[in-house]
Amino acid sequence: MSISTFNTLDEALIYTSATLLKTGRVVHPRGSETREILSWSFRLANPRAREVSVVARHWNRAFAIGELCWHMAGSDSVNFISYYSRNWNSFSDDGEHIRGSCYGRKIFSSRQGFMSAWDRIKTDLKDDVSSRRAVITFSDVEVGPTSDRKDIACITSLHFLIRDEQLHCISTMRSNDVMWGLCYDVFFVTMLQERLACELDVSLGWYEHNAASMHVYARHYEMAERIACHEPFPSTPMREMNRTDAIPLFLSTEKALREGESSGIISAGSLPQYGREMAEPLVELHKRKWSL
Repeated sequence: MSISTFNTLDEALIYTSATLLKTGRVVHPRGSETREILSWSFRLANPRAREVSVVARHWNRAFAIGELCWHMAGSDSVNFISYYSRNWNSFSDDGEHIRGSCYGRKIFSSRQGFMSAWDRIKTDLKDDVSSRRAVITFSDVEVGPTSDRKDIACITSLHFLIRDEQLHCISTMRSNDVMWGLCYDVFFVTMLQERLACELDVSLGWYEHNAASMHVYARHYEMAERIACHEPFPSTPMREMNRTDAIPLFLSTEKALREGESSGIISAGSLPQYGREMAEPLVELHKRKWSL
Protein backbone atom coordinates (compact mmCIF):
# COMPACT_ATOMS: atom_id res chain seq x y z
CA MET A 1 0.00 0.00 0.00
CA SER A 2 1.36 3.40 -1.00
CA ILE A 3 0.90 6.24 1.49
CA SER A 4 2.54 9.65 1.74
CA THR A 5 5.13 9.58 4.52
CA PHE A 6 6.53 12.67 6.24
CA ASN A 7 9.25 13.16 8.81
CA THR A 8 7.48 16.01 10.60
CA LEU A 9 3.96 17.31 11.15
CA ASP A 10 5.09 20.58 9.54
CA GLU A 11 5.68 18.73 6.27
CA ALA A 12 2.30 16.99 6.45
CA LEU A 13 0.53 20.29 7.20
CA ILE A 14 2.15 22.09 4.26
CA TYR A 15 1.42 19.27 1.82
CA THR A 16 -2.16 18.81 2.99
CA SER A 17 -2.91 22.54 2.80
CA ALA A 18 -1.47 22.81 -0.71
CA THR A 19 -3.38 19.78 -1.96
CA LEU A 20 -6.68 21.00 -0.52
CA LEU A 21 -6.31 24.33 -2.31
CA LYS A 22 -5.30 22.67 -5.57
CA THR A 23 -7.66 19.71 -5.80
CA GLY A 24 -10.20 20.10 -2.98
CA ARG A 25 -13.84 20.01 -4.03
CA VAL A 26 -16.10 22.81 -2.79
CA VAL A 27 -18.93 21.49 -0.57
CA HIS A 28 -21.22 23.16 1.96
CA PRO A 29 -21.84 20.98 5.04
CA ARG A 30 -24.31 22.74 7.38
CA GLY A 31 -24.18 25.72 5.00
CA SER A 32 -20.45 26.48 5.44
CA GLU A 33 -18.21 26.51 2.39
CA THR A 34 -15.21 24.18 2.55
CA ARG A 35 -12.71 22.64 0.19
CA GLU A 36 -12.63 18.91 0.84
CA ILE A 37 -10.70 15.78 -0.07
CA LEU A 38 -12.28 12.44 0.74
CA SER A 39 -10.25 9.59 2.23
CA TRP A 40 -7.05 11.51 3.00
CA SER A 41 -4.16 9.63 4.64
CA PHE A 42 -0.55 10.21 5.59
CA ARG A 43 2.06 8.70 7.86
CA LEU A 44 4.53 10.33 10.28
CA ALA A 45 7.79 8.41 10.39
CA ASN A 46 8.78 10.18 13.62
CA PRO A 47 5.72 10.97 15.77
CA ARG A 48 7.89 13.01 18.17
CA ALA A 49 8.18 15.67 15.45
CA ARG A 50 4.61 16.63 16.40
CA GLU A 51 5.02 20.33 17.17
CA VAL A 52 4.18 22.87 14.46
CA SER A 53 6.73 25.55 13.69
CA VAL A 54 5.16 26.93 10.48
CA VAL A 55 4.68 30.55 11.52
CA ALA A 56 1.60 31.11 9.36
CA ARG A 57 -0.29 28.44 11.31
CA HIS A 58 0.03 30.34 14.65
CA TRP A 59 0.17 27.04 16.52
CA ASN A 60 -0.44 27.43 20.25
CA ARG A 61 1.81 25.15 22.33
CA ALA A 62 0.08 26.03 25.59
CA PHE A 63 -3.27 25.03 24.14
CA ALA A 64 -1.87 21.76 22.73
CA ILE A 65 -0.46 20.79 26.14
CA GLY A 66 -3.51 22.08 28.02
CA GLU A 67 -5.82 20.04 25.82
CA LEU A 68 -3.56 17.02 26.36
CA CYS A 69 -3.93 17.52 30.13
CA TRP A 70 -7.71 17.76 29.76
CA HIS A 71 -7.72 14.41 28.00
CA MET A 72 -5.19 12.78 30.34
CA ALA A 73 -7.29 13.86 33.32
CA GLY A 74 -10.31 12.11 31.79
CA SER A 75 -12.34 15.33 31.91
CA ASP A 76 -15.36 16.53 29.97
CA SER A 77 -15.51 19.91 31.75
CA VAL A 78 -16.02 23.00 29.61
CA ASN A 79 -14.50 25.24 32.27
CA PHE A 80 -11.31 23.17 32.18
CA ILE A 81 -10.73 23.23 28.42
CA SER A 82 -12.09 26.76 27.83
CA TYR A 83 -9.28 28.11 30.02
CA TYR A 84 -7.04 27.31 27.06
CA SER A 85 -9.50 28.21 24.30
CA ARG A 86 -12.86 29.96 24.71
CA ASN A 87 -13.98 28.43 21.41
CA TRP A 88 -14.81 25.27 23.34
CA ASN A 89 -17.74 27.06 24.99
CA SER A 90 -19.62 26.91 21.69
CA PHE A 91 -19.37 23.10 21.58
CA SER A 92 -21.26 22.39 24.81
CA ASP A 93 -24.95 21.50 24.83
CA ASP A 94 -25.45 22.30 28.51
CA GLY A 95 -22.71 24.88 29.17
CA GLU A 96 -20.89 22.51 31.50
CA HIS A 97 -19.79 19.43 29.57
CA ILE A 98 -18.34 18.41 26.21
CA ARG A 99 -20.31 15.51 24.84
CA GLY A 100 -18.39 14.05 21.89
CA SER A 101 -14.76 15.18 21.79
CA CYS A 102 -13.92 14.33 25.41
CA TYR A 103 -11.67 11.50 24.22
CA GLY A 104 -9.72 11.29 27.46
CA ARG A 105 -12.87 10.70 29.49
CA LYS A 106 -13.77 7.84 27.17
CA ILE A 107 -10.24 6.41 27.27
CA PHE A 108 -9.32 6.67 30.95
CA SER A 109 -12.60 6.52 32.86
CA SER A 110 -13.85 3.21 34.20
CA ARG A 111 -16.96 1.93 35.93
CA GLN A 112 -17.35 -0.67 38.61
CA GLY A 113 -16.46 -4.13 37.38
CA PHE A 114 -14.99 -2.93 34.08
CA MET A 115 -11.52 -1.86 32.94
CA SER A 116 -10.92 1.52 31.38
CA ALA A 117 -10.28 1.40 27.64
CA TRP A 118 -6.65 2.30 28.38
CA ASP A 119 -6.13 -0.61 30.75
CA ARG A 120 -7.87 -2.94 28.34
CA ILE A 121 -5.64 -2.20 25.38
CA LYS A 122 -2.53 -2.39 27.58
CA THR A 123 -3.63 -5.79 28.83
CA ASP A 124 -4.35 -6.97 25.26
CA LEU A 125 -0.88 -5.95 24.09
CA LYS A 126 0.87 -7.38 27.14
CA ASP A 127 -0.95 -10.70 26.78
CA ASP A 128 -0.39 -10.93 23.01
CA VAL A 129 2.32 -8.78 21.45
CA SER A 130 0.84 -9.49 18.00
CA SER A 131 -2.71 -8.57 19.02
CA ARG A 132 -4.99 -6.82 16.55
CA ARG A 133 -7.57 -6.06 19.25
CA ALA A 134 -6.06 -2.95 20.88
CA VAL A 135 -8.68 -0.63 19.42
CA ILE A 136 -10.50 2.27 21.09
CA THR A 137 -13.67 3.52 19.40
CA PHE A 138 -15.45 6.83 19.92
CA SER A 139 -18.53 6.48 17.73
CA ASP A 140 -21.72 7.91 19.22
CA VAL A 141 -24.21 5.04 19.45
CA GLU A 142 -27.11 7.08 20.84
CA VAL A 143 -30.35 6.85 18.88
CA GLY A 144 -31.61 9.96 17.13
CA PRO A 145 -30.48 12.65 14.68
CA THR A 146 -27.20 14.45 15.25
CA SER A 147 -28.25 17.75 13.68
CA ASP A 148 -29.16 19.28 17.04
CA ARG A 149 -25.88 18.36 18.76
CA LYS A 150 -23.12 20.93 19.04
CA ASP A 151 -20.28 18.41 19.27
CA ILE A 152 -19.78 15.03 17.60
CA ALA A 153 -16.51 13.14 18.05
CA CYS A 154 -14.26 13.61 15.02
CA ILE A 155 -11.98 10.70 15.88
CA THR A 156 -13.83 7.43 15.33
CA SER A 157 -11.09 5.00 16.38
CA LEU A 158 -7.49 4.56 17.50
CA HIS A 159 -5.75 1.28 16.72
CA PHE A 160 -2.45 0.32 18.36
CA LEU A 161 -0.25 -2.48 17.04
CA ILE A 162 3.16 -3.78 18.08
CA ARG A 163 5.33 -5.10 15.28
CA ASP A 164 9.11 -5.61 15.45
CA GLU A 165 9.03 -4.27 19.04
CA GLN A 166 7.63 -0.94 17.85
CA LEU A 167 4.24 0.49 18.75
CA HIS A 168 2.41 1.88 15.72
CA CYS A 169 -0.82 3.86 15.86
CA ILE A 170 -3.52 4.23 13.20
CA SER A 171 -6.17 6.88 13.78
CA THR A 172 -9.39 7.09 11.80
CA MET A 173 -11.45 10.27 11.67
CA ARG A 174 -14.89 10.98 10.23
CA SER A 175 -13.96 14.64 9.80
CA ASN A 176 -10.78 16.70 10.12
CA ASP A 177 -10.27 20.42 9.60
CA VAL A 178 -6.72 21.17 8.49
CA MET A 179 -6.59 24.36 10.57
CA TRP A 180 -8.58 23.79 13.74
CA GLY A 181 -8.21 20.05 14.14
CA LEU A 182 -5.28 18.44 12.38
CA CYS A 183 -2.32 19.81 14.31
CA TYR A 184 -3.83 19.43 17.78
CA ASP A 185 -5.33 16.00 17.04
CA VAL A 186 -1.99 14.65 15.85
CA PHE A 187 -0.21 16.15 18.86
CA PHE A 188 -2.66 14.54 21.29
CA VAL A 189 -2.81 11.10 19.66
CA THR A 190 0.95 10.76 19.18
CA MET A 191 1.52 11.79 22.79
CA LEU A 192 -0.94 9.06 23.75
CA GLN A 193 0.91 6.65 21.48
CA GLU A 194 4.25 7.48 23.08
CA ARG A 195 2.83 7.13 26.58
CA LEU A 196 1.54 3.66 25.72
CA ALA A 197 4.89 2.67 24.17
CA CYS A 198 6.64 3.83 27.33
CA GLU A 199 4.28 1.90 29.60
CA LEU A 200 4.69 -1.23 27.48
CA ASP A 201 8.49 -0.77 27.27
CA VAL A 202 8.62 -0.87 23.48
CA SER A 203 9.95 1.60 20.93
CA LEU A 204 7.83 4.28 19.29
CA GLY A 205 6.83 3.31 15.75
CA TRP A 206 5.07 5.30 13.03
CA TYR A 207 1.77 7.16 13.24
CA GLU A 208 -0.83 6.98 10.49
CA HIS A 209 -3.61 9.54 10.08
CA ASN A 210 -6.77 8.76 8.08
CA ALA A 211 -9.57 11.26 7.55
CA ALA A 212 -12.78 10.45 5.70
CA SER A 213 -13.14 14.19 5.09
CA MET A 214 -10.06 16.39 5.20
CA HIS A 215 -11.13 19.97 4.64
CA VAL A 216 -10.46 23.68 5.05
CA TYR A 217 -13.15 26.32 5.68
CA ALA A 218 -13.45 29.30 3.34
CA ARG A 219 -12.49 31.69 6.15
CA HIS A 220 -9.12 29.92 6.33
CA TYR A 221 -8.28 29.86 2.61
CA GLU A 222 -5.78 32.73 2.92
CA MET A 223 -4.06 31.10 5.88
CA ALA A 224 -3.89 27.82 3.95
CA GLU A 225 -2.28 29.65 1.04
CA ARG A 226 0.41 31.12 3.30
CA ILE A 227 1.09 27.69 4.80
CA ALA A 228 1.17 26.01 1.38
CA CYS A 229 3.88 28.46 0.23
CA HIS A 230 6.04 27.71 3.25
CA GLU A 231 9.27 25.84 2.57
CA PRO A 232 9.59 22.74 4.77
CA PHE A 233 12.56 22.86 7.11
CA PRO A 234 13.90 20.45 9.73
CA SER A 235 11.83 20.56 12.92
CA THR A 236 13.28 19.57 16.26
CA PRO A 237 11.48 16.50 17.63
CA MET A 238 10.34 16.54 21.22
CA ARG A 239 12.47 14.87 23.83
CA GLU A 240 11.88 11.13 24.24
CA MET A 241 9.35 10.27 26.94
CA ASN A 242 11.20 7.95 29.32
CA ARG A 243 8.77 7.67 32.25
CA THR A 244 5.09 8.03 32.95
CA ASP A 245 4.99 7.75 36.74
CA ALA A 246 5.12 11.56 37.06
CA ILE A 247 1.92 12.11 35.02
CA PRO A 248 -0.31 12.47 38.15
CA LEU A 249 2.07 15.13 39.53
CA PHE A 250 2.12 16.89 36.16
CA LEU A 251 -1.68 16.93 36.06
CA SER A 252 -1.94 18.29 39.60
CA THR A 253 0.57 21.00 38.62
CA GLU A 254 -1.52 21.93 35.58
CA LYS A 255 -4.64 22.13 37.78
CA ALA A 256 -2.93 24.46 40.25
CA LEU A 257 -1.68 26.72 37.45
CA ARG A 258 -5.08 26.77 35.74
CA GLU A 259 -6.83 27.66 39.01
CA GLY A 260 -4.43 30.53 39.71
CA GLU A 261 -2.54 28.96 42.59
CA SER A 262 1.05 30.18 42.97
CA SER A 263 1.98 26.72 44.26
CA GLY A 264 1.70 25.56 40.66
CA ILE A 265 4.85 27.45 39.72
CA ILE A 266 6.77 25.79 42.55
CA SER A 267 5.38 22.39 41.60
CA ALA A 268 6.33 22.91 37.94
CA GLY A 269 9.93 23.52 38.96
CA SER A 270 10.06 20.24 40.87
CA LEU A 271 8.91 18.08 37.97
CA PRO A 272 11.31 15.74 36.14
CA GLN A 273 12.97 17.37 33.11
CA TYR A 274 10.38 16.17 30.59
CA GLY A 275 7.56 17.49 32.75
CA ARG A 276 9.34 20.80 33.42
CA GLU A 277 9.68 21.42 29.70
CA MET A 278 6.03 20.52 29.10
CA ALA A 279 4.94 22.82 31.94
CA GLU A 280 6.84 25.89 30.66
CA PRO A 281 4.07 27.24 28.37
CA LEU A 282 1.50 26.52 31.10
CA VAL A 283 3.50 28.57 33.59
CA GLU A 284 3.77 31.44 31.11
CA LEU A 285 0.03 31.31 30.46
CA HIS A 286 -0.62 31.29 34.22
CA LYS A 287 1.48 34.43 34.63
CA ARG A 288 -0.39 36.23 31.82
CA LYS A 289 -3.84 35.28 33.04
CA TRP A 290 -3.35 35.70 36.78
CA SER A 291 -0.89 38.61 37.05
CA LEU A 292 -2.42 41.75 38.50
